[in-house]
Amino acid sequence: MSLNAAVGDFPLLGLAWDFLSDFPKFVWVLLLVSWMGMAFRLVEVLALSLDLAVEGWI
Repeated sequence: MSLNAAVGDFPLLGLAWDFLSDFPKFVWVLLLVSWMGMAFRLVEVLALSLDLAVEGWI
């Protein structure tokens, strides 16, 4: 079953899929890189806060 058939029952989802599938590939690559950067920064902040919390307990 194709994705177009799967979203056929949901017109709003189908409209969103049509909009998103029109994006060029480089836009998706830029979004992916920015999301990876944000995820890395979040992990870095969480690790730093956990490190400070562990140092406070010892």
